[in-house]
Amino acid sequence: MGRRVLIVSPHFPPFNAPDHQRVRMSLPYFQTFGWEPWILTVEPDAIAGAKDPFLLKTVPDTIPITRTKALPIELTRRVGLGNIGWRCLPYFVQEGDRLVAEQSFDLVYFSTTVFLTMGLAARWRRRFGVPYVLDFQDPWFSDYYQQAKTAQRPGGQLKYRFAQTIAKTLEPKAMRDVSQVISVSPAYPETLKQRYPWLNADQFTSCPRWQVQFRCS
Repeated sequence: MGRRVLIVSPHFPPFNAPDHQRVRMSLPYFQTFGWEPWILTVEPDAIAGAKDPFLLKTVPDTIPITRTKALPIELTRRVGLGNIGWRCLPYFVQEGDRLVAEQSFDLVYFSTTVFLTMGLAARWRRRFGVPYVLDFQDPWFSDYYQQAKTAQRPGGQLKYRFAQTIAKTLEPKAMRDVSQVISVSPAYPETLKQRYPWLNADQFTSCPRWQVQFRCS
């Protein structure tokens, strides 16, 4: 039996989104390298957007998939929180706690631009002792717009500031005990090493073409 990895990706087939492609395309190769993946994701009907049923044909039938509910977007939009991260978070906490407690995973791997779910990494490390990998397809906490001194910010000024406040709070906690950080750009690890001096160079892997060798301790 290979080592077991829980892959956290709120977006997953048949929902069609750019940030699950790294996971989807890598799944057939996990067992080749001695890993048995298990997917934690959101039910496709809970996510607004394009769906492509043919994407499911590229996912091996042998891989277990746990799909959670999400809070209704009509409800959360009333308070300005339509993001799937907020909507799925209570269900990811519940199902993630159960899975990590029952399935004895050797690793939890987060690969998503729904960064709010990466905040669960520290929770599961603290409660269950399982190591984790964070795959940054984009920066999480960023001061780009402050440095650029531009008023154009994703979601508008208020939502952007709120999102960055959450990121500034959760990212340091997630980075405290991370085993490995993956990024698509070799420049981003330099930013993270400056921001979190306890991280070492060998904790970073840059893989613009998904060439990853997991290293966890």
